[in-house]
Amino acid sequence: MIEAEAMEAAVLNASGNLTLQDLPVPKPKAGEVLVRVEACGVCGSDKQVLAGEAAPPGTQLPVVLGHEIAGRIVQFGPSPENVPPGTGGAGNNGDSQDTHRIRDGARSWSLGDEVLVYPFLPCGHCRLCTLGFENLCLSQEVIGYHRNGGYAHFVTVPLSSLVRRPHHLPAAVAAPLVDAFATSFHALWQVSKASQRDRVLILGTGGLGLSAVAVARAIPVQDVAAWTMRQDEESFEHARQTALAAGASFLWQGTPENARAVSREVRRWSEGGVDVVLDTHGTQASMNIGLQLLRPGGRLCVIGMDNSEVTLPSTPAWVRKGIQVLGSYGSKREDVETLVSWVESGRLNAAALPVIELPLSQIHTALAGKVPGRAVIRL
Repeated sequence: MIEAEAMEAAVLNASGNLTLQDLPVPKPKAGEVLVRVEACGVCGSDKQVLAGEAAPPGTQLPVVLGHEIAGRIVQFGPSPENVPPGTGGAGNNGDSQDTHRIRDGARSWSLGDEVLVYPFLPCGHCRLCTLGFENLCLSQEVIGYHRNGGYAHFVTVPLSSLVRRPHHLPAAVAAPLVDAFATSFHALWQVSKASQRDRVLILGTGGLGLSAVAVARAIPVQDVAAWTMRQDEESFEHARQTALAAGASFLWQGTPENARAVSREVRRWSEGGVDVVLDTHGTQASMNIGLQLLRPGGRLCVIGMDNSEVTLPSTPAWVRKGIQVLGSYGSKREDVETLVSWVESGRLNAAALPVIELPLSQIHTALAGKVPGRAVIRL
């Protein structure tokens, strides 16, 4: 039973402003649960929206932002009798107020279970979903954009979005697994097919970049290194320390002045050219760097989404080299489940991504990007 009737939440309104408001504690519907949020990671996409870039198509405003959610189940929705397909159709033996366990297919959930929330909600029946590309579903909703998210003390989510959280992992460390780590994992494991014979270069040392370094080590690839464009020495030194701690063999500081010299170092490290470049920026400059550093037959995989227009070099520059230019978006629920299993077995170090915990009252500081490491709202 939930005693609280109201909660504080960070709400994005139609004018693009984010304000802290008191909202009623939501009530879970059939096929849903109420999660008490313990931590919610601050993703770069939220920062972009607050900076004036377009939110995902179909975003419903006003909305509570936040989609990297870790928490625990505190209430079940009423027992569903006719839950539509794709909503996690499950049943329990009575009203949610009186039961302590519910089943979702082969999964069983109890009140108090520590969970992660997979934020993407595909329709489950379109051609993309049936072909196994549910992360690209054109009708999918995203928690924190199309429905209220985790910058609040409570959130209702479908049963189908729940993933069991490793018991030994603090909520703030676990939360980025559902997006920062899962996005990198999907790009490296599913799209780029990175393997033990590959040398992988990560462009960028933000949340995506550092998680990608840790994922590459966990795969494990032959070797992984990173490239940063940070020119401020203090910022670079912090990036160097965190990248090496995450598992990178090297961190190169590439600037317009030294790019050619650094490129020579990367080619020596990779014995003639990198096998896989993962671009977490998605800018013209970063894509040019990636294409220049690849070996013939290498793969450039872009997960960063910058709004600026980019163009590829003339086709002979990369077609004759057999270079693959790939885009990777989001992840699948199975990616998050794999990551959780890797964390539990010790294969993946989730703490490789340093987190800075902030209260909800400091959400604007977190979204301004003025803290080192990955900001996580602690509730």
